[in-house]
Amino acid sequence: MTKSFRLNRRSLLRGTGVALSLPLLEAMIPGNKTAFAQDARPVRSISYFVPNGIHMQTWTPRREGIDYDLPPTLTPLASVKEYVSVLSGLHNRSGIPDGFGDHAAGISSFLTCFHVRKNLGDNILNAISMDQIAAQNIGHLTPLPSLELGMFGGGASGNCDNGYGCVYARNISWSGPKTPVPKLSDPQQVFDRLFSNFDPSQSTAASERRRALNQSLLDYLMTDIQKLHNKLGANDKLKLDEYLTSLRQVENKLSIDSGQDAVACEFPNRPSGGLSLTAKAEIMADLIVLAFQCDITRISTFMMGNALADTRFEFLGFPEGHHELSHHGGRQYNYDQLKKIDYWQVQQFAYLLNKLKNTISPDGANLLESTQAFFSSDISDGNRHNHDNMPVLLAGRANGYLKQGQHIRYPDEPSWANLFMVMLDAMDSSVASIGDSTGRLPNLTA
Repeated sequence: MTKSFRLNRRSLLRGTGVALSLPLLEAMIPGNKTAFAQDARPVRSISYFVPNGIHMQTWTPRREGIDYDLPPTLTPLASVKEYVSVLSGLHNRSGIPDGFGDHAAGISSFLTCFHVRKNLGDNILNAISMDQIAAQNIGHLTPLPSLELGMFGGGASGNCDNGYGCVYARNISWSGPKTPVPKLSDPQQVFDRLFSNFDPSQSTAASERRRALNQSLLDYLMTDIQKLHNKLGANDKLKLDEYLTSLRQVENKLSIDSGQDAVACEFPNRPSGGLSLTAKAEIMADLIVLAFQCDITRISTFMMGNALADTRFEFLGFPEGHHELSHHGGRQYNYDQLKKIDYWQVQQFAYLLNKLKNTISPDGANLLESTQAFFSSDISDGNRHNHDNMPVLLAGRANGYLKQGQHIRYPDEPSWANLFMVMLDAMDSSVASIGDSTGRLPNLTA
């Protein structure tokens, strides 16, 4: 590291009208190595939601403990198995609806563990979600307290599931009892929010020059990037190069998949569209990893779908929608297609975990070492609409706080709110309780 050169933790590369956030570099960390290690190893958290439950027969490992087997649906996790635990027997009874409406009730309680009453009007009532409890404790340490993403958007008004308002059916993050945190579903808007802070005071002439050049954000700032690169020490040069390569890959994906010749960094009307489901899911994962790598935020949520998601996976070889198939009625044909959907969804989660594993943080460890990731759904079996024995994965080591690579079966059916208690402890955001918690889930910490 170049000792005479220091960067502020919030340093940006600035051009006319844009500012590029930088990853956490050694040159940003003052003090001795101990201070560096403490500051450079924050715990990051991801909550990953998939809709319509899981075909549990091909999800649950036969063996318990560290020698657990990967059943067919979980085989995409083979390369990160040592970082992933399967937690069987957990319930989310707060998601049991008043009558019908299991999907919206399960989504609204997904991170709050609070039983929501049916409401289509203005009198919405939930509780603060696990991710936002952490955001209110540590969110001030990063430019964005949290990042909420999803594959599909949708408004908050109207009836989305048997008397449950759409506000309950389309949001898993709540900053307060009446305040859902809406998600972004356009990858280009996410890219702009994270890496392209536009200056509203820029002149019309400057904006027109960039538009005419149709340059990517990196191309536009290349001169400033090179100047910074020349001032950095060897470790920081490698870190910056890795970050810029990842950012370029995301730019290229956005450019190619939206049918554009180059990424035009204009706000807010940048073109989008043309993304396949797989490409969009991967880009969203890339953006989460870049946000963590750059320390723009340490908390993220992702929704693969909303309530009653009837996404059609024609590329998997069948025409029916997901929700339609989830009411399988015990038919083998429906089971076969659900297994393909479940496998694909776990593939996307595995893509995110591998991306974290292959991204190195300033202390030399990979980002998956410092991350914890919760994966589950609104219900367990799509036909039964049950909220017990939920499909739950917990990945990442949270800087050694979590003991991973095991299958644990909990016979007493504890609430997964007890899992959230452990996850909040890992983020220095401990609470006395959350939702229907009764304590901390055992056997998870190192």
